[in-house]
Amino acid sequence: MPHHNEATSSRRRLIAGLIALLVCACAAAALYFTSRHAYYSKTVSFVDVAYLESGQAWVVGDIVDDEGRIKSGVIDMTSTAGASWTRQKSGSWAAGAITFADGETGWVATIGVDGSRSTILATSDGGRTWSEQARGLRFRLYDIACVDRRCCWAVGGTGFGQGVILATTDGGLSWQRQWSGDDEINAVTFADTRHGWAVGDGVVLATSDGGATWRRPELEDDALLYDVACADSENVWACGEGRRTGGVILHSGDGGATWRTQYSADSGSLDCLAFIDDKEGWVAGTRESACQVLHTSDGGRTYRSQETGVAAVPYGVAFADSQHGMLVGNVYADRELTVAHRGSVILATSDGGATWERKH
Repeated sequence: MPHHNEATSSRRRLIAGLIALLVCACAAAALYFTSRHAYYSKTVSFVDVAYLESGQAWVVGDIVDDEGRIKSGVIDMTSTAGASWTRQKSGSWAAGAITFADGETGWVATIGVDGSRSTILATSDGGRTWSEQARGLRFRLYDIACVDRRCCWAVGGTGFGQGVILATTDGGLSWQRQWSGDDEINAVTFADTRHGWAVGDGVVLATSDGGATWRRPELEDDALLYDVACADSENVWACGEGRRTGGVILHSGDGGATWRTQYSADSGSLDCLAFIDDKEGWVAGTRESACQVLHTSDGGRTYRSQETGVAAVPYGVAFADSQHGMLVGNVYADRELTVAHRGSVILATSDGGATWERKH
């Protein structure tokens, strides 16, 4: 999910950049900021979440000061399904995304700030310690996905229309560039070590050989695609925003060879999604000044709205199983989602999304 002043059409990351610019103008609104993490000289903006069946979850984001400057990236962790959180790491980088293969092995994709270059952070002990991999990258990393402790893919771009896909098959000891082209890549997912998909602004890339080659299927809807998720090697979903409509969900049932529009709204945006199998999934976005979650239990033939009751822009959603999920985003002070935000929100559900509770 580019962010913080990115020159890209990804609305999700453009909003994050706008937030950083507007924070400096919202001192007068400080009286409204009464959440647990009250706004004083700086606030946190979480952009992604990883959630495991054990109840372990990690969120990654940025600390932004009252002049709109990113001070550091942060990684927070919970082993109590969000009841309490521990800060595991902070550093001079902006957060892109986070992924975990299991309770011990995970990666964070970052975006360089203040002249620094992007890097990939890795842990093999559940986040107690983090090390740098693939240092000094000249492009920004927007998403990262793994299938086991050895195989992982990271995607991003320059912010000016050039995209990239990186991969490791040795746990991050080495990272290789698999693809580069004239499209910013916003998100990536893999079903196994061979079958994967990446999406960007009007583009889907698919591979069936672990990324050695990538093909570009035709799309019936030239949508701005912000996120992608798969249930297996055949069923894949992507979400975003139509160029002439609102939020849109695309689905492929043949491994990405062909795609059709499953859902389309006349307004709003769909920014992130999670599927736990070929039937059940959740897609989060904004509609009518609120964070809305769409839930399907039939593979996307029908979607039912789940209201969160929060005026927020969602950045990441993850489900550990059919009942337990988490969502991260930014809360705003106005219902138009244009005025100063009130910091990040972490929402959690233990009933499949029927109800959502604030955990931050």
